[in-house]
Amino acid sequence: MRETEEKKDKNKLKLIGLTVLATVLLVSVVAAVWNWVDLQKKPLEGTKRQFDASLDFVKTIATIAGGVVLFLNFRVANRSAELAQKKLEQETEKAKADAKLAEARLTMERFSKAVDMMSSDKSIHLRLGGIYALESIALDSSDDKIDENYRQVLEVLTAFVRQNSPYPLRKQVEKESTISSQPIEQPTAEVGEQHDEIPSLPTDIQAALTVLSRRKHKDTDWEHYPIDLHKTDLRRANLQGANLQKVDLVESNLQLADLKGAELQGAQLEKADLTSAILHLADLSGANLRKAELSGANLQETHLIKTKLQGANLIEADLQRADLHEANLQEALLLCTDLQNAQNLTQQQLEGEKLPLLCNVALPEGLTVSSNRDCDQRLLEALVERYPEAFENLISARFVVDQIRQKKKW
Repeated sequence: MRETEEKKDKNKLKLIGLTVLATVLLVSVVAAVWNWVDLQKKPLEGTKRQFDASLDFVKTIATIAGGVVLFLNFRVANRSAELAQKKLEQETEKAKADAKLAEARLTMERFSKAVDMMSSDKSIHLRLGGIYALESIALDSSDDKIDENYRQVLEVLTAFVRQNSPYPLRKQVEKESTISSQPIEQPTAEVGEQHDEIPSLPTDIQAALTVLSRRKHKDTDWEHYPIDLHKTDLRRANLQGANLQKVDLVESNLQLADLKGAELQGAQLEKADLTSAILHLADLSGANLRKAELSGANLQETHLIKTKLQGANLIEADLQRADLHEANLQEALLLCTDLQNAQNLTQQQLEGEKLPLLCNVALPEGLTVSSNRDCDQRLLEALVERYPEAFENLISARFVVDQIRQKKKW
């Protein structure tokens, strides 16, 4: 309101100034004409000088008036240009807003259609199409930051895996053990048969995992939106080289999964089943693997720096050249575990409170700890306590331990 009044006052002053200038010019012209008439009547020297002075004054006033007119024309033209530019900017902003709104509506339609396709129970092809449609939406998201569309795609894909490939908590009486009391005549054959019976991961679940593995902002999104795949059945999953930093895989089943070269720094894998999984060259620095099942796992050259391995089952696991710098091995089960050439494994990690249980372990040179320190009752009691469904008593535990030891002669 105040700006409008000030503008009116300025316009009023301009009008007054122009009126005064026009009046002066008119009076000057009249005076000049008057002097010219007088000069015609009295062609004297004084009359001529007076006429010339009047004519010069008229020229001066006319020049000033012309300059003022030109200045005003320039101001008007400049103001018109400013208004045109402002209008153009407003129209451009409106066009951008309309385009953004149209794009948002199109993305919403694509998103809804993709979710509908993934919900299909009739066709695997529809579900795959929906998964890859979501990937396309994520790829079309902002290059500079993680926007809402990208975040929603991650949430839908992880929810799809959790919903369609769940791994429910096992009751204590039904809990499977990676160490089972096999009949003495064919223990190895039965273990092989168990692995053969594990089915391949469903195609649509593997597709969702593949999309998650190659997601657009995989190097940074984990800082704000870690992947949630807890309590999922991912047996035989192919996650080679996947960036799954800080992923939540608590109590998930990853038996025989291929995680070679995967980035799993800070991952939550507590009580996860990684029996016979391939973790060669994977980075598990700072990961939580408390009470995880890692029996028979390939952990060669794996980064286990500051990894939490308390109570982990590392029976027959291969940790050759693995980096165990400051890894916590308290109460871990190390039966026939291959630690030859393991890097940065110290005496202190195998001693102190809550000792790891060592039996027929291949240790790196330079350590004075006995590789058979706990083959006696301590290991047997730990097995019976942890796997009561597999071992009825210490005798059955001793039987299985002896069988495993016979297979590994360092």
